[in-house]
Amino acid sequence: MKRINLLFKILILILVGLSASFSYALEKNRKPSLIDVEFHPYRGKIRDQYIAHAVYSDPDGDIPTNIAIYVDKTFYPLNLVKILKKAHQGLEPYEALYRTIISLPYGEHSYYFYADDGKGKYDRVPRYGEIKAPFVGIRRPYNRAPRLADGGVQLQQGSENDYYVYSVWYYDPEYYETPNRPPKEIAVFVDGIKIPMKLQKGKPNNGFYMTVHNFSEEALRAYQYENEQSSPERHGFFFRAIDADGFCVYLPEDGFIQGPDITLSSNHPPKLLDPRVEPEIGTPKMAYSYYITYEDEDGDLPAFVHCVVNDNVHKMRLKTGSKHKGIYYFRTKQFAGNSHRYYFYAEDGHGNGSRVPEKGIFHGPVVVDK
Repeated sequence: MKRINLLFKILILILVGLSASFSYALEKNRKPSLIDVEFHPYRGKIRDQYIAHAVYSDPDGDIPTNIAIYVDKTFYPLNLVKILKKAHQGLEPYEALYRTIISLPYGEHSYYFYADDGKGKYDRVPRYGEIKAPFVGIRRPYNRAPRLADGGVQLQQGSENDYYVYSVWYYDPEYYETPNRPPKEIAVFVDGIKIPMKLQKGKPNNGFYMTVHNFSEEALRAYQYENEQSSPERHGFFFRAIDADGFCVYLPEDGFIQGPDITLSSNHPPKLLDPRVEPEIGTPKMAYSYYITYEDEDGDLPAFVHCVVNDNVHKMRLKTGSKHKGIYYFRTKQFAGNSHRYYFYAEDGHGNGSRVPEKGIFHGPVVVDK
């Protein structure tokens, strides 16, 4: 009976030892790693060879059961090229370089690397998803289409006195290869007129482009008449980008974006104040100065300020003040007589004019020949 109990205890100890050894063995197997993976060239042609290579490393010294690259879900095994660390299995790490060369059809592709040690442990690069590449052309390297996004105008309603900021984000998929390679053109077409845009933020082929545009009254009127509209309010625009390789894209792809809505502000005619000639009496040898004060409540600069003396038109110059609110003058000599006459006329550049006096003329100066 004692012998049976002793054998039973020995059996229990053996089972516990085996269980511990098995647990230790499970804990001992560690994850392999794929390091220095590469698949190149990034862009190419159908005649090019595409090389995939990876360094496989296993801390337990396990040789991979499977090591491959999956391109468009198709399995391509990698072949052993060179053992970098020859290991004693279970005690020292194993490391080796694997490689394969494949051909690819035209178009865009995606890939990932995979390897396992045959013992339930594996590594994948990337850990999730796929890497988009390579991009295969026919006779030239494949060029992916650039993109335009978030395009618009900041001010949706306004007048001809406002400034309208157009902006759009441009992205070229070749950004990671050449981030500073600028596109040939980024532009906005407003009412069919191309307006170049400039980079404001980011990189040339992954950045924010902007331009500022003002609708002059003349342009608004011309747009109204040419398009037979009852008012110059409704406008439209779209964006165009041409990348460094000549690929052209639009936003929107078809049609246009409506806006902004522009209402012509009411414009007031300028005022002509304090007309006079100095001196009022003199001789032919004296100089006579004609003065008028120009004021425009819209802040419009004068297209011209004229003094018409004896039916001769003379351009007046600013003497004091600002151009939209100042005193203008003209100086000349006169022949003897008391039949001199004059009046003033000015326009604000927006089709509004003023005359002083509104009708008739001023008389003077009286020039006496002593």
